[in-house]
Order: sequence, then C-alpha cells, then structure tokens
Amino acid sequence: MHMEGRLKNAALLVALDISLKRINRSPVRCARNIMELGITAYPDKLCDPDKLYYHQRILEACKQKDANVVREIFSIAFL
Repeated sequence: MHMEGRLKNAALLVALDISLKRINRSPVRCARNIMELGITAYPDKLCDPDKLYYHQRILEACKQKDANVVREIFSIAFL
C-alpha cells in the first residue's frame, strides 16, 4: 500500500477511536456514525447488502460496548 493509503487508513482509525468514545451514550448513533465514516472514506467498497450486514454487526458490538470488536469489524469492512 502506498503512503497516501496508509495515511488515510491511519486517519480513519483515529476518527473511529473518537467515535467510539461515545459508545456508552448511544450505541445506535455510534454504529451509524462509524458506518458513515467508512462509507464516506470508501464509497464503493461495500454493496448495499454488505452495508446492512456490517451495520448490524457493528451495532451489536456497540450495544455490547465492545470497542475492540467494532474496530475489527470496521477493519474487515473498510480497510
């Protein structure tokens, strides 16, 4: 991966960590914001069924307040 791609991914992970700070307040909003982050960065990465699938997985992990699982799912889906 070239330097620009690595920088983009690093910035996405920082933004993801910022979003995860709100996981306790509203897991639903947190999951939605995380999906929007990934979709905005990589709009053509996922088809609609995959978007729904990953949103549901991220939402469940957010409800469980498991930030590590959210990071793992986000990485699989978008990075």
